[in-house]
Amino acid sequence: WCCWWCRRLEPFNRFDANTRTDYLVLSVAGALTGVSVTPLHVISDLVKIRMQGSMASDLMYNTTASTIQTILRNEGWSALTVGTTATTLRYSSAFSVLFSGYDL
Repeated sequence: WCCWWCRRLEPFNRFDANTRTDYLVLSVAGALTGVSVTPLHVISDLVKIRMQGSMASDLMYNTTASTIQTILRNEGWSALTVGTTATTLRYSSAFSVLFSGYDL
Protein backbone atom coordinates (compact mmCIF):
# COMPACT_ATOMS: atom_id res chain seq x y z
CA TRP A 1 0.00 0.00 0.00
CA CYS A 2 2.56 2.51 1.04
CA CYS A 3 4.70 2.14 -2.06
CA TRP A 4 1.65 2.40 -4.33
CA TRP A 5 0.52 5.62 -2.67
CA CYS A 6 4.04 7.02 -2.65
CA ARG A 7 4.37 6.44 -6.39
CA ARG A 8 1.01 8.11 -7.03
CA LEU A 9 1.86 11.16 -4.91
CA GLU A 10 5.44 11.50 -6.14
CA PRO A 11 4.66 14.19 -8.77
CA PHE A 12 3.21 16.36 -5.99
CA ASN A 13 6.19 15.94 -3.70
CA ARG A 14 8.18 19.17 -3.74
CA PHE A 15 10.49 18.38 -0.86
CA ASP A 16 14.13 19.06 -1.49
CA ALA A 17 16.72 19.74 1.18
CA ASN A 18 18.14 22.67 -0.80
CA THR A 19 14.85 24.48 -1.46
CA ARG A 20 12.07 25.76 0.74
CA THR A 21 8.53 24.50 0.48
CA ASP A 22 5.98 26.77 -1.14
CA TYR A 23 4.31 28.87 1.57
CA LEU A 24 0.96 28.85 -0.20
CA VAL A 25 0.88 25.04 -0.08
CA LEU A 26 1.75 25.11 3.61
CA SER A 27 -0.92 27.73 4.31
CA VAL A 28 -3.58 25.68 2.55
CA ALA A 29 -2.44 22.55 4.38
CA GLY A 30 -2.70 24.37 7.69
CA ALA A 31 -6.15 25.73 6.87
CA LEU A 32 -7.40 22.26 5.91
CA THR A 33 -5.96 20.87 9.12
CA GLY A 34 -7.86 23.49 11.09
CA VAL A 35 -11.08 22.65 9.28
CA SER A 36 -10.66 18.91 9.87
CA VAL A 37 -9.82 19.27 13.58
CA THR A 38 -12.73 21.58 14.41
CA PRO A 39 -15.61 19.06 14.70
CA LEU A 40 -13.68 16.90 17.16
CA HIS A 41 -12.60 19.86 19.23
CA VAL A 42 -16.02 21.49 19.42
CA ILE A 43 -17.73 18.30 20.62
CA SER A 44 -15.01 17.36 23.11
CA ASP A 45 -14.86 20.91 24.48
CA LEU A 46 -18.63 21.02 24.95
CA VAL A 47 -18.60 17.69 26.79
CA LYS A 48 -15.72 18.85 28.99
CA ILE A 49 -17.48 22.09 29.89
CA ARG A 50 -20.75 20.33 30.69
CA MET A 51 -19.01 17.76 32.88
CA GLN A 52 -17.04 20.43 34.74
CA GLY A 53 -20.17 22.48 35.32
CA SER A 54 -22.09 19.50 36.66
CA MET A 55 -19.45 18.78 39.30
CA ALA A 56 -20.49 21.82 41.28
CA SER A 57 -24.21 21.14 40.96
CA ASP A 58 -26.10 17.89 40.51
CA LEU A 59 -24.38 14.96 38.84
CA MET A 60 -26.38 15.08 35.60
CA TYR A 61 -23.35 14.17 33.48
CA ASN A 62 -21.37 11.21 34.84
CA THR A 63 -19.31 9.92 31.91
CA THR A 64 -18.41 11.18 28.47
CA ALA A 65 -20.80 8.81 26.73
CA SER A 66 -23.70 9.65 29.04
CA THR A 67 -22.99 13.37 28.57
CA ILE A 68 -23.20 13.05 24.79
CA GLN A 69 -26.36 10.94 25.07
CA THR A 70 -27.99 13.47 27.41
CA ILE A 71 -27.12 16.39 25.13
CA LEU A 72 -28.48 14.57 22.07
CA ARG A 73 -31.65 13.50 23.88
CA ASN A 74 -32.44 16.88 25.44
CA GLU A 75 -31.09 19.38 22.90
CA GLY A 76 -30.49 17.51 19.63
CA TRP A 77 -27.59 17.49 17.16
CA SER A 78 -27.54 21.25 16.81
CA ALA A 79 -26.34 21.61 20.42
CA LEU A 80 -23.15 19.74 19.52
CA THR A 81 -22.34 22.16 16.71
CA VAL A 82 -22.74 25.47 18.54
CA GLY A 83 -19.67 27.61 17.91
CA THR A 84 -18.38 25.56 14.99
CA THR A 85 -18.12 28.52 12.61
CA ALA A 86 -16.04 30.67 14.94
CA THR A 87 -13.82 27.74 15.91
CA THR A 88 -13.29 26.80 12.25
CA LEU A 89 -12.23 30.34 11.39
CA ARG A 90 -9.93 30.53 14.40
CA TYR A 91 -8.26 27.16 13.81
CA SER A 92 -7.92 27.46 10.04
CA SER A 93 -6.24 30.86 10.30
CA ALA A 94 -4.04 29.85 13.23
CA PHE A 95 -2.86 26.60 11.64
CA SER A 96 -2.34 28.36 8.32
CA VAL A 97 0.07 30.81 9.92
CA LEU A 98 1.67 28.09 12.05
CA PHE A 99 2.31 25.74 9.12
CA SER A 100 3.62 28.41 6.76
CA GLY A 101 5.92 29.99 9.35
CA TYR A 102 7.34 26.78 10.79
CA ASP A 103 10.40 26.66 8.55
CA LEU A 104 11.37 30.30 9.04
